[in-house]
Amino acid sequence: MNTKLSQTIGTLHFKAPFVIGAEPLSDRLDLLKKAGIKTSLEQDECGDFEDSLMAVMLGAILHDLGMGMGRHNHELHSTIMALPIIDNLLSRVYGNDMHKKVMIRAVALEGIAGHMGSISISSLEAGIVQVADGCDMTKGRARIPISLHHAPRAGHIHQYSASSIEDVRIIKGEEKPIRVDVHMSSEVGLFQVEEVLLHKIANSTAKTHIELFAQVRDESPKKYL
Repeated sequence: MNTKLSQTIGTLHFKAPFVIGAEPLSDRLDLLKKAGIKTSLEQDECGDFEDSLMAVMLGAILHDLGMGMGRHNHELHSTIMALPIIDNLLSRVYGNDMHKKVMIRAVALEGIAGHMGSISISSLEAGIVQVADGCDMTKGRARIPISLHHAPRAGHIHQYSASSIEDVRIIKGEEKPIRVDVHMSSEVGLFQVEEVLLHKIANSTAKTHIELFAQVRDESPKKYL
């Protein structure tokens, strides 16, 4: 991670469960870069790879700010609450470069607004934030009660599925640039994968670049994508 990104991330002191890890996100974008895939800012000639990484980091770190107001529509509340923070940080990094600030802010806000998969997104950067949020599901950090579009019932499977997710690994794929491996202790964790993670990947602009596998202990991995 370069100096300007490190300095920006260092000024933010939010703690779990709101923050998606910065380093894993950097690794995911790097896998795309090594595969020769350009980000949306690069394709539109509005920025370089580091600018895209800045947008992704800001979106990931600030995506759940709206949870302070409640779960319902929290992604939209997050965009409003994140806006002055993003403006402040981008001014520190980019100074008077208004073009860069406007473009990076737009992509970061799209990542925040679209991370639940409830609205359409267009940038690859926002798609990475969306998938990252779906991958943030290891024991106790799952968001099924938020993601399901109905009230949880007594004895609902989500009460058990979240605790069965042991690990989510992001590595270089064989057929696609990124491979997501979900490791779980029991089959009930498949519900978590199918109801949240698969939904978010399927609606993400990054879908064509991702392989998804789920594995229960020592059994053979199940391929979804």
